[in-house]
Amino acid sequence: MKFLFKCDESAKVCDKCQYEEANFWDNLRMKVHLMICKCCREYSTNNSKLTKSLKSADIKSFPKNKKVILKKQIDQEINTNPKP
Repeated sequence: MKFLFKCDESAKVCDKCQYEEANFWDNLRMKVHLMICKCCREYSTNNSKLTKSLKSADIKSFPKNKKVILKKQIDQEINTNPKP
C-alpha cells in the first residue's frame, strides 16, 4: 500500500471522510495529502461547506404515497378530458 494518494484517489477518500466512512489509515493519509496539496485542500473545504449546507437546509421531499395519489389524479384527469 502506498502512503500518498494521487489527487483523483484523494477526492474519493475525501468524500468518504466527510461521511465518516473512511478507515483510520485513509483518514491519516488524507490529512497528509491535504498538507501537501493545495487543490485537494480547497476541494475538501468546499466539500465540507456543501455537506454543512445540505444538513442545515432541512429539505423535505414529497412523500411516496402522495406521489401515487397525485399520479392517479393526473391520469384520471387525462383520461376523462382527452385533447380534441
